Amino acid sequence: MASIYAFDNLILNRDRDAIKPNMLLVGQDAYLIDHEISIVGAGYAQKELEIGEWTYQYQEHVFFNHLRSNQLEDILKLFNTFTWYLQNANFDELLPYCEQLIELGFDVEHFASFYRYLRYQNANSSQFEDILKRTLL
Repeated sequence: MASIYAFDNLILNRDRDAIKPNMLLVGQDAYLIDHEISIVGAGYAQKELEIGEWTYQYQEHVFFNHLRSNQLEDILKLFNTFTWYLQNANFDELLPYCEQLIELGFDVEHFASFYRYLRYQNANSSQFEDILKRTLL
């Protein structure tokens, strides 16, 4: 739950709430359903991060209340795994997919700002982890 919450914060997904979780559950597995609209505000989000702000509407997230109910010592450890993945992610692997979308005639107007935003988050993963913790305190 913590990693899905962190991921949705990262990609600015405002579309995973209690009414419409956009998740398929099959046995013990969960499959997330997301869409490209999540990336539209990446440039704005990066500017916020650069001044230490975060206005993503996390309070409506399907897992917010559950994660917030954790004890302080647990909240401080909730995002360790996600932060490790963020630190070690190679977002250059997205570039061939962008090229493929261009070849297929899709609009990739927001890709460049989203790519810069992900690279910023990668380089500043501890800042993002701190923000995630603050959303639950």
